[in-house]
Amino acid sequence: MHSVTSILLVTKARHAAAEATAAAVSQWLEAHGVACSALPADCPSENLVGRARTSDAILILGGDGTFVGVGRKLAGLDIPLLGINFGQVGFLTELSAIGWEPALERLLAGKMITRTYLLLAWELLRGGTPIASGHAANDVVVGRGAIARVLPVHVFVDGEDMGVVRSDGVIVSTPLGSSAYALSAHGPLVHPKVQALTLTPISPFFKSFPPIVLPADSRIRLETDAAAPDAFLTVDGQEGIPLCGGEVSYLLSIVEQLCGHIGRRVTFTIDDEELTVDCLMCAICNGRAYGGGFLAAPEADPADGWLDVMIVRRVGRLTIAKLLGMYKSGRHFRNGELTEQAKPYFIYRRAKCVSLRPADGRGPIVATADGECAPCDAITAQLKPLAGRVLLPKPAYERFMAQRANV
Repeated sequence: MHSVTSILLVTKARHAAAEATAAAVSQWLEAHGVACSALPADCPSENLVGRARTSDAILILGGDGTFVGVGRKLAGLDIPLLGINFGQVGFLTELSAIGWEPALERLLAGKMITRTYLLLAWELLRGGTPIASGHAANDVVVGRGAIARVLPVHVFVDGEDMGVVRSDGVIVSTPLGSSAYALSAHGPLVHPKVQALTLTPISPFFKSFPPIVLPADSRIRLETDAAAPDAFLTVDGQEGIPLCGGEVSYLLSIVEQLCGHIGRRVTFTIDDEELTVDCLMCAICNGRAYGGGFLAAPEADPADGWLDVMIVRRVGRLTIAKLLGMYKSGRHFRNGELTEQAKPYFIYRRAKCVSLRPADGRGPIVATADGECAPCDAITAQLKPLAGRVLLPKPAYERFMAQRANV
C-alpha cells in the first residue's frame, strides 16, 4: 500500500462518541501533516463519492452497518477503507475507539495490508424495465413482506432454470455476507478469500431446495410471481424496495409503516424554507389524488402553477389506523387549509420546488413516482409548466373544458 497524505473521515450520523473521536483523529492527522476532511455517513452519495475521489484513504467511525453502507456507495473506487468500531460486533471495523494511533501510523507509512472483498452487482427490473440498481457487500434478499405466507421465487443461474423455490425468501450472498443473514438461514459459511456466491432459501417448504455455492461470476435471476405483490428486495439489510408497482405499491407503503419501523427523519427544502421533521410520509402533488383514490391534496389544481405538499408527522400505529380514513377521503383539508382535527398530524405547504433528503442515517428513502418505486438519496420535485402535452378526443376535450368552466 502506498503512503497516505489525505484522509476522509466518515462518521456514524448523530453519534456523539464517533463525532468526538473524529475530532481527535482530525487533530492528530493535521499534526502529522495529513490533509483531513469529514462527512456524516448519511450525506448524499454524490458528496461522499466526490470527496472520496480526492482522498488516499477513508476512515469510517461507526459500526459494521455504517461500514457496509459507506463501502456500498464507494463501490468501484480503488480507495482503502479502515474502520474504528462504535457498533456491537466490529467484524469489519477492526480498530478500537481507544488506542487507534499505532494503526494510523502504519496507515500513513503505507504499511497496512489491504484485503479485497467480493461485491454483488444487482438490478431490479419491472416488466423488463430497469427500475433501480446498485451494489451489495453482504447480500441481496428477495423476501415476503408483512403477510406470513410462502413466496414462490423462480431461480435461474446463467440462464439455466433451477426451478421454483417456495419459501419465505431467497438470499444471494457474498463470502463476507455468508456469515450474516445467510448463516442464520442455515446457508454455507464461505471463507472471505474464496471467490464464490451462495444462494440460500429462507425456511423452504419441505426443504425442497438446499443452499447452493456458485461461481463468483454467475448471473443469478430471481423472478417473483405476479400473485405475490407484497414481495420486497432488500440490500444489505439497509435498503428495501417493493418489487411491485402501481396502486399496490402505495398500499404496501402503508402496510410497511404499520408493521415495520415507523417513519423517517427527513430534511425538507420547500422553496426558501428548510425544516427537519420526523415524518410518516410525504406527498408532493400536482393533482388531488394518487394510489387509486387517496385524496392527499383534495384541492390541488394541476393548472394553478403550484405543488401541494402534504407531510404526515410520525405517529403511533393506532393513530396511523385512525388517520387512514381521514387521509384517503381528503377530510384532513378544507377551504385551503388543514382542518382542526388534522393540524396536530399534518404539515401543509404550497411550493414551486421541493427537495428532501434523509436525516436519520438509515440509508436512502424509497420514493414512489406515479406507482414506480426506487431508493433515493435525495429527491427534488419541481414544476415544469407546459412540459407535457396530451391529445384528447374532441368529446373528452369538450367535457374537460365544460368542467373547468363550472369550477
